[in-house]
Amino acid sequence: MKEALKSHMYWPLLFFILLFFGFFACYGISLSYQHVVSPPEWPFVSDTGARSPESTLFTLILSLASFMVLITMYLYYKYVIHHHHPTKLNTAAFVIGCIASFGVVLVGAFQWTVLLIPHLIGAFTAFIGAMIYGWLIVIISWRQLVPHVHGMAIVYCRLALVILGSAAIIISILLLIPAPHVFV
Repeated sequence: MKEALKSHMYWPLLFFILLFFGFFACYGISLSYQHVVSPPEWPFVSDTGARSPESTLFTLILSLASFMVLITMYLYYKYVIHHHHPTKLNTAAFVIGCIASFGVVLVGAFQWTVLLIPHLIGAFTAFIGAMIYGWLIVIISWRQLVPHVHGMAIVYCRLALVILGSAAIIISILLLIPAPHVFV
């Protein structure tokens, strides 16, 4: 079983590589068509996929990324079951992660320049769902996997990442509330 788990540890790395190069490819295409501003100003990520032809690549990248996240979450779900036992908390984390992953598909499928409301619903679902999923993973790690599988260093690292991510989401929401003209 350990060999099978080790062979799947590359999914998160592939996910990061896909997003990194995919978003820069979308940015390059949209910049070449003069659909976005050039540095020193940077566009929102959704701006780089708002128009054709880059919108097709943007949708493909987010759909593939969503699928890769689903696989990663499923593997972690099974990992926790293998090392502990099935729990409602683990199942809840998996379900919330799947909902957040669907939010990513909505963001990619509905460009904000064409259909703003579904795009914002998808973004809200993806970001808030990912934040809740992250907190649940920290709780699962704390309660079920320490000291059997890993030490507290992993839990503290996950906790730090979730705190930073949660702070970034909260700050972003607070900065966008007074500026609704951004979407008009």
